[in-house]
Amino acid sequence: SDIDHVGYYWKPWMGLIERGCYMIRHPVRAFGGGGREMGGQASAGAWFDMVSIKHKLAGEFGSDPAKIKLHYVEHHLAHAASTFYVSDFDKSDIITIDASGEWDTCLKMVGEGNDMKIVRRISNPHSLGCVYGGFTQYLGYLLSCDEGKVMGLSSYGEDAYRTFFEKLIRMEPDGTFKVDDSFFNMITMRQPMLYGNKIVREFGPPRGKKDPVKKFHEDIS
Repeated sequence: SDIDHVGYYWKPWMGLIERGCYMIRHPVRAFGGGGREMGGQASAGAWFDMVSIKHKLAGEFGSDPAKIKLHYVEHHLAHAASTFYVSDFDKSDIITIDASGEWDTCLKMVGEGNDMKIVRRISNPHSLGCVYGGFTQYLGYLLSCDEGKVMGLSSYGEDAYRTFFEKLIRMEPDGTFKVDDSFFNMITMRQPMLYGNKIVREFGPPRGKKDPVKKFHEDIS
């Protein structure tokens, strides 16, 4: 009774057509892994949970679902709002970079007062977050958990693989970027790993969780 509005950080209906089209074009990457489900937002069960969240909240707090004012917020806008609206800036440029929102992976915005205007979007499969997450797994660490370990490990490495990464992530004349998604399982339903077979062919077998960290792993980081 003390809460007037509830915001949820995902619009379940956004990106469904784009995601479906990508899976049709790349069925092996989308369905060929046979492993655990990757992102929770990719599974049908999680999608149903999102669209029925008003009833879940009502059941949890013993309230009437009709009285809950629920707002689905675009994922990247939720990230941006959590920083800009509580900052000391009345006007600011805003950039959000994530593995993926509903479909976008990077947004450039301008915030002024209570308004945030989207200037540019970069969408899947061009995801810096998925590249980072894929190499986190390749190096033997946990996705969406141990990326900080990779960041720390990088301080011990040397810039030995610049040429490869400049091909993997290509900068465009307009300041945006393109990722060669053939190295990754970007938009997956049942793939156990974000990195694909081409990464293994390029660099060799992935590091096991308990394997020693070598100079090669530091340089990759």
